[in-house]
Formats: sequence, C-alpha cells, structure tokens
Amino acid sequence: MTVDEAVKKITDLKHSINVDNISLTINITVSKTPQIINTNAKIKFIEEVLKMLEDETGITVYQIKQQNRKREIAEVRQILFYILRYSRFGFGVSELGRFFERDHTTIVHSVKCVNNLMATDYEYKQYVEKLIFKASIL
Repeated sequence: MTVDEAVKKITDLKHSINVDNISLTINITVSKTPQIINTNAKIKFIEEVLKMLEDETGITVYQIKQQNRKREIAEVRQILFYILRYSRFGFGVSELGRFFERDHTTIVHSVKCVNNLMATDYEYKQYVEKLIFKASIL
C-alpha cells in the first residue's frame, strides 16, 4: 500500500458509535506529511534541474534566478520554466511564479516562446529535447 492510499483510507475514517443512548464520534485527523514530502521532492527536483542547466549552459544558478533580461540568461530561464511545467511534477504556472518570484504570466510567456521556437527551429528543438531527457532522469 502506498502512502497516498494509506492517507486516503485514514482520511476517510469517521465512525459514530451509539451504545445505550450514548453517542460517541471518532474523528481521525491526518498530518500533512505526504504533502511535505511531495513539496521537498519538488524543491529537490527544481534544484537538480537548475544544476543540470548550469552544467549544460555555463549560466550559473544565481544568474538564472536573478532578475536579468540578458538574452542568453533569459533563454535558459525560459527553457527551465518549460522543463518544469511539463515535468513529472507538472508544476502549475502560479506555483512556478511563486517559487521564482515571477508573475504567472511570465511563466506562460516563457513556455509559449519555447513552444514557438521548437516549432520553427529544428536544432533548438533537439537541444531542448536533450535537456528534457536529462531532466527526466534526475
């Protein structure tokens, strides 16, 4: 049984017992441990993808995270958002925006830019697909 299945079963437990006109209700509350584990896994995955992009592009994690509009840095950041958006975690645009201190529309724009470039530039598409593959095995 997985953790999620166990949590579902425990969360659904609520029993009422009636004995000799005495009513007893048992409620079981569940801690949010699975969500914390999932959040920690997401943060770890983001850090691993950032490190992988740093190794592949030479743009440091610091440069990727900072508010910088230099083309070479912005392009790596856009690819980062694209990879994370379509990763196994399926990050939402608002979630990515909060994590990277950007507006969610910035994430949407980044993903669209990468999609458009991949549709028109075969070499760019191969490059991004290579990075997606590397991220998928992290």
